[in-house]
Amino acid sequence: MDNCSFFQCFFSFEPGTLFRLLFWGNLSFALLIFGYITSPHGRSDPTRPRILLLSKIFLSAGWGMSVLIGKASAFVFLNFGLSFLFTGFFLESLLLLKMSRQATKRRYVVQTCLYFAVLLAINLFSAVRVEPRIQMFLISCSFFICFLMPGYIFMFSASGSFLKKLLGAVYVSFIIVSFVQAGLIVREYTGGIISHYFLGDLYNLLLVLQLHLSGAGFLLLMKEDADRHIAELAYRDPLTGLFNRRHFMEQARVLLSSHARSGAALAVLFVDIDHFKKVNDVYGHHFGDAVLHDFSSVLKMHLRTSDLLCRHGGEEFVLLLTNTDQDGA
Repeated sequence: MDNCSFFQCFFSFEPGTLFRLLFWGNLSFALLIFGYITSPHGRSDPTRPRILLLSKIFLSAGWGMSVLIGKASAFVFLNFGLSFLFTGFFLESLLLLKMSRQATKRRYVVQTCLYFAVLLAINLFSAVRVEPRIQMFLISCSFFICFLMPGYIFMFSASGSFLKKLLGAVYVSFIIVSFVQAGLIVREYTGGIISHYFLGDLYNLLLVLQLHLSGAGFLLLMKEDADRHIAELAYRDPLTGLFNRRHFMEQARVLLSSHARSGAALAVLFVDIDHFKKVNDVYGHHFGDAVLHDFSSVLKMHLRTSDLLCRHGGEEFVLLLTNTDQDGA
């Protein structure tokens, strides 16, 4: 078996089969996500799974219309089918931004403006009768431009998990392959080292990867965030956001052992808010909670990254100051 045949066996996709795979795959994930939404975990934070569910419904509808190419009018696919596909990808890009924890109002505005611009272009292309092959690849590039910003954030975020970086890398790869492939086709480039046939197969392979990563991957990311939230509840004080006493003692043991080996100075401060009971009695517990929250914010502002701070209980706080002698404390 020559190399070309080997490549075709594993990486080539017949368009009709690919469209059916993407249709049924997105529909299956939509049913799976719907089941997640109705579960207790899904009901606790329904916004993100609902966005993902809508995305999969639109993508399923769009790929379903792609299957019917030749059996329905081209106008139906070029206007409605492509609009559904881009709406699905747009919703995924919003979900990526939301889950990146770096979403800003400006970034949401940019994504929304891009969505309406491409939606308008889809309808204009069919109206002015651009050559179909060029039209499809220009639109394909437009589809994945919406993943440029969230994909880049996911891929290069220092605090992102491996799963986030992998998801971001897939979307960024889409953009690169789409642009190169479209450029080759527009210039009618058929020779050279890389042909548009190879890029077309790679593009189709990335579509299949996107199907699974954007379905199972997003659900795993939601579980990852839920597990992180549960872990934070275990070692964070919910009112002040500081470490609780249990976590403080665990971390303090590590720091004490390290300083004992190195002989470096270390100080511990116990801080208590005077007459705090009077604050609660006169102004109420709600006002007292606000005092604790604001006081904790002041402590965090003056804390070094190497120090340790916790709410010991009530209005009492404990600070462990590394490399600090008695005078420094």
